[in-house]
Amino acid sequence: MAMLRPGFLGQLASWVADFNDRHPQDLERAMADFETESLLKRGADVEQLAGLFSEWLVFDHKSAAFGGTTGIMYFCSHNPLGVSEHEILAYRELLDFKVGYFEVATVRPAISVTLRDMEGSAYDVADVNSSMNLTAGETIWTRIAQVGGMYQMVGSEVLRAPITYSPGMKKIMRAWGKNAVDAKHAAHMSTSTSSPGDALAEAGEYEPEEEAARKFDEAVKAAGMGEMISSATIKKWTYNERKFPIGFPMKTMYFLLPEDLATKQRDDILSTLQTYLINLPRRSLKGKTPLQASVEQDPAERQLEVDGYSYGDYGPDLRDGFDLMRKDPKKAYGAFEKLVARLLEEKVPLITTFRIYINAALCRLMDAEHATDALGFELIRAALRLNPLYDFGLKQKERFIDPIEDFSSAPKKDRPLLKDIYATIVQDGTRRYRHSAFRRYEDFLRDAGISLKYKTVTTPTTFRSSDGKLVKIGRNEPCPCNSGKKYKKCCGK
Repeated sequence: MAMLRPGFLGQLASWVADFNDRHPQDLERAMADFETESLLKRGADVEQLAGLFSEWLVFDHKSAAFGGTTGIMYFCSHNPLGVSEHEILAYRELLDFKVGYFEVATVRPAISVTLRDMEGSAYDVADVNSSMNLTAGETIWTRIAQVGGMYQMVGSEVLRAPITYSPGMKKIMRAWGKNAVDAKHAAHMSTSTSSPGDALAEAGEYEPEEEAARKFDEAVKAAGMGEMISSATIKKWTYNERKFPIGFPMKTMYFLLPEDLATKQRDDILSTLQTYLINLPRRSLKGKTPLQASVEQDPAERQLEVDGYSYGDYGPDLRDGFDLMRKDPKKAYGAFEKLVARLLEEKVPLITTFRIYINAALCRLMDAEHATDALGFELIRAALRLNPLYDFGLKQKERFIDPIEDFSSAPKKDRPLLKDIYATIVQDGTRRYRHSAFRRYEDFLRDAGISLKYKTVTTPTTFRSSDGKLVKIGRNEPCPCNSGKKYKKCCGK
């Protein structure tokens, strides 16, 4: 194993810079793509910006001047400086770099640091300077590559990021793909805000608690969600941080937004909630608001947790249940029960959970072994307790609630017996439901003060795509649940 010789990376960067100078039009396009002018206007550090731009040209930016490849790819393919075969092999090892955010796991002063990427993989990186300046627990942005059997930092900058990432955000970042957080991203990250306090201020200016609460309640009511949640519920959660973690209100609101809500309404709710949260006093902050605490904190100690969520986290589990419903209702019921248990464990109040309850109920009733299953009927009642406005069983031809409670069509002499039988079924269903994950999840929603009550339809025809936009699905288009089937033969059936 060997360290990079002095000037090894500089030689590559200088050649790429000279090459770009000879192709001014490509360089001009690159500078525009990097948004250099905008970054300078926002007060970017000139020396740091120049280093990141140079690094971006070498490793990240594909240019027409380089035949549609990056500077380092072109250099390794053409060896324009005629370096030795041994040295060109070392440059080629740089092609397999990793760039982005890393957590500093351990530090060996004057020797190395152990970095952990967003997937949890660890790298022992030999870098004396970083080992003397970084501390365990920090989040940094850097670029590393294994050269000569040793991981080394091969970029122009090591940037401290005053943030930590939640498991949900890490999962989202992994989905971006390898090396998505490149030097251009780092330049914008380092220039956009100088501290978490600034980031919070950008998210919402200071407002008195009562005013921030009023605006949030108005946004919720305007979206038809007034019966579901209120600022009083949010305040209850923030005062009980032991039971409801700090990120619980924002995560909960994200998963409670109805699927057919307009984008502006979604944005209004989330932005007013953010403003309310940063202006709400916290016990853990000794009565201060997050905004006050951030402003008063030493800039070197400021840390902001970044969280991220996605409906896609639960898509595969839902599809597994749907796929099994026609093949094996018993297994499908198990899949839906497992999904509800997962939602409970992760404390996710998914807005469409009542549909999961209905599908689980149908699995019980579709199974010949449970044709008159008491638990199946109780699950239907539970679904309507979660959302009394859900039209399943109320407006459809196949009605499951009223018929089993309505004995008017039966002969009068049989009605007492039928009522007794029905009462026995209800008692049995309640008893069996009491010991299920479905009951525990319903208790979780009730204890948290969360309602799923909103007007919906049995089969949604409008879906929210991954970029947040509402899309109307045609009958012959691929189903948005990613089953591979046409919409009319899947969720639209």
